[in-house]
Amino acid sequence: MRRGPEDVPADRSLLAGTILANLVLCILPGILFPSESGLAAPAILELALMLTWLRLTLNLAHRPERFLQAATAVLGFRIVVAPAVLLVAWLVSSYGADKSWQLPMAMLQLAVGVWVFAITVRILRAATEWSIGTSIGLTIALQLVTLLIVVALFVQTPVAPVQT
Repeated sequence: MRRGPEDVPADRSLLAGTILANLVLCILPGILFPSESGLAAPAILELALMLTWLRLTLNLAHRPERFLQAATAVLGFRIVVAPAVLLVAWLVSSYGADKSWQLPMAMLQLAVGVWVFAITVRILRAATEWSIGTSIGLTIALQLVTLLIVVALFVQTPVAPVQT
């Protein structure tokens, strides 16, 4: 939280490397947790939506030149936080069904989620120079739009059998 995206080098190869590393991280849960193998496509879509949202937001803020640094900062942070996210995912898949572990697992998920949210807001605020409230609202909007698109494309609702 001490440094912002302006401290990240504006380097296309660094951004490409962070995108590639994030794509690997999208596939990794399916390898580590075979029951989660269907999560790669939604994770890749979420990554694409986040980059598109960041590009559009910076254009709206009249700061398109900050895209390289802001995208690299967001994706770099996602790489740094990946071990915690994967550990929580493993703990939830291993112990989440046990009622005595559901609250601690939910609290861990919440803590990691809040951490990721706060850093994303911090990066967005520094890149756009908008208020904290606007940055929070935009980050929430991204999460909601991403959720709606992923649910619409990947979640299949069961069809009730027709009774005659």
